[in-house]
Amino acid sequence: ILFSDVPRERINTTAFPQVVEELYATSRLQGDLYAALVPLYRDWPFKAKGAYLGDFRAKTKNPILFVGGALDPITPLPNAYNASAGFEGSVVLEHGGYG
Repeated sequence: ILFSDVPRERINTTAFPQVVEELYATSRLQGDLYAALVPLYRDWPFKAKGAYLGDFRAKTKNPILFVGGALDPITPLPNAYNASAGFEGSVVLEHGGYG
């Protein structure tokens, strides 16, 4: 799924430097690894059948608690805030541990 649900139109020679900058800005620990994988996204031979390309904003019956760690290399803290922004009433709990 890592490669099959990436919007390929975003991966081109013009956008590549911006995508790499976003990866480094999001994760100091894993930005370089994911930047090296970006070219593979474009050439991945399969596209996810269930890739969701719609709006990620919603009002849920109950508020959502997003938990993020400043030292999490796979799901960096900025991603918790990005996800929370789409859900009315949600909050982010920051923890200081790994993962």
